[in-house]
Amino acid sequence: MRELVPQPNEPLRPANKCSYQNIFLFFNKKITCKALKQSIVTGEKLMSSSRRKKYFPFLILLLLFLLVSGCGYRMRGTQELRGDLQTVAILPFVNKTFESRLENDLFNALVDEFARSKNLKVVAAKDADLLVNGTIATVANNSISYSPDDKTYEYRVIMTVDVEVTEARSQQIFWRRSAMREVEEYKSTGEPFIIDRRKQAALKRVCQVLAENIHDGLFTNF
Repeated sequence: MRELVPQPNEPLRPANKCSYQNIFLFFNKKITCKALKQSIVTGEKLMSSSRRKKYFPFLILLLLFLLVSGCGYRMRGTQELRGDLQTVAILPFVNKTFESRLENDLFNALVDEFARSKNLKVVAAKDADLLVNGTIATVANNSISYSPDDKTYEYRVIMTVDVEVTEARSQQIFWRRSAMREVEEYKSTGEPFIIDRRKQAALKRVCQVLAENIHDGLFTNF
């Protein structure tokens, strides 16, 4: 039987063992946040096809970790409050704007956010340790882009609120933020009824983000 002899510059390597040099090169590739996101969504090949199946689960975990730690994502704050603070009540906000029912949207968003996190139990005001209340101070709705025929193509809605969280028993202010601001954009269709519906949807999204910020501010003091 003819003996197999390695060719020059082609050293023999185990058939099924990983090349540590290749792994080192793989981890030292410069991968942008955009590329990482695209890789997760589209399954872009970052490793050779011969090894993709073997290392695919590990690759997904690595990409998720890099996305969370390096691409602007943040983990929700869960700093513990005092042991005697276990319940919260959301009070209706005062609405100083001309947007009707906006106080209801913010109220519902806050109740949903605290109920979802389960850091504090949402109860009636008479049973609560903490009371969340405040004022919807301003809402602005501005045109930000125009079509070639000089009609509004896109709007930006800006909502500002003042928030106080007080301890029910002592009536002392536990947490306060003034002029909390959130922005949302939406496109125009030229039809007033549809434009108003899109504005209301944008305001609901603003209320949801503000509710998240109020909740997180209470637990992280940012």
